[in-house]
Amino acid sequence: MKVKGIVWLGTRTDRFEQMTDFCRDMLGLSQRLLEPGFAVFEMPNGDLFEVFGPQQSFNTFMTHPVAGFLVDDIVAARAELEAKGIEFIGPIEGDADDYKWTHFRAPDGFVYELTYSSSHLSLSKTPQPAHGLTLIEGRLCGPILPFQSTAHASIPAQSRDYLQLA
Repeated sequence: MKVKGIVWLGTRTDRFEQMTDFCRDMLGLSQRLLEPGFAVFEMPNGDLFEVFGPQQSFNTFMTHPVAGFLVDDIVAARAELEAKGIEFIGPIEGDADDYKWTHFRAPDGFVYELTYSSSHLSLSKTPQPAHGLTLIEGRLCGPILPFQSTAHASIPAQSRDYLQLA
């Protein structure tokens, strides 16, 4: 098993409205779904943050924030951890073949989850550019900064052209 990253975070709270307002209005997270007592926020890279209100009947075991570890084979990863004595809470869940999760109790006594998402960049079959770089129309481009910077002035002209820096 190889963990590819932490791609999901969930929390249960008695202050559901305040928490969803905080995520949307103060953190600027993109709200993907809002139902009574349940909200999903999506990060620019596709990672998810879910907020559960006290009235939600699922994930009642959540007494603290729960992180989801992305794996490339959730069935094999679960079997590997079970063979090492890790306790799982319920079956592997998920409605679609491209997104699955399963919760477990770690040695610290807290609950975490294994997550599988075929569409996540870390599992994509398409090679991804290095951190801070972007593919635009098949060309590797430098980061788009929210302010004008002259820090790249010391980069040789050939490299600036390659990275499309002014």
